[in-house]
Amino acid sequence: MMFQSYDKSKDHEILPAALVDSLDAIFVLGGGVPSTLNKPPLYVQRRCDVAAAIVKQHSHHQHNQPLPILTLSAG
Repeated sequence: MMFQSYDKSKDHEILPAALVDSLDAIFVLGGGVPSTLNKPPLYVQRRCDVAAAIVKQHSHHQHNQPLPILTLSAG
């Protein structure tokens, strides 16, 4: 799925509710060389922002279990 743009300052649904309801976890792919240990590349930061927004959307649907985010990277 491609995201044309994402504005984390706006509160809106990222994915259709039925799809969010069917999720068990979110995988965020890392990649690239970070500029520092605490700052991943910008595109990885954006992936994390979108994952966080999906978790927020998931929690708005009255789920009892939080939706885990699993981050993957070589480091």
